[in-house]
Amino acid sequence: ETYLLPDTKEQLQLAWQSEGYVQVDHLLSVEEYIRLAKCAWGTGKHVERPDQYSYRLVSSPPLVGAFSGSIMKGWLGSLLGGGVRKIAVSVRHFTHGDYTLLHDVGEKRGVAQFFFIFSGIWDPAWGGGITVHRDQASPLQVSLKGNRFFLVRSRDEWKPFVQYINHLAGK
Repeated sequence: ETYLLPDTKEQLQLAWQSEGYVQVDHLLSVEEYIRLAKCAWGTGKHVERPDQYSYRLVSSPPLVGAFSGSIMKGWLGSLLGGGVRKIAVSVRHFTHGDYTLLHDVGEKRGVAQFFFIFSGIWDPAWGGGITVHRDQASPLQVSLKGNRFFLVRSRDEWKPFVQYINHLAGK
């Protein structure tokens, strides 16, 4: 709700236009975050391609609906400066040993990618942070924090990946 206010939208639009990314903490209400977080921990299929990626792909209609519905399309459209026709949602659950690499970016059909983080307290020493390598700029480091939304441009020279989650996670 806070992010739908006109002044806040304008600030986020300026950040998007000048920096090419936007990070928003506490995007969802506490109640909605808790409801959707329960869906994110559902069962799923572990997918792995050695030296490319490892994670659990979670099938969750409530999450797909929440992040691809008309409210999200309208909000993203206002940030990106144009209408959003479709949002493709992939729900990935990462645990010890999971990661993605620079070449795990898939087909980029849109102008942006977003990450929404469901997490409890996370120690950066465990790994798992999101890094975005950018053409001539320093990499962006996105630390894991529950209820954090991160939107980044989809460009060939901007490559996001999830750092390896080491043996200390969950101990």
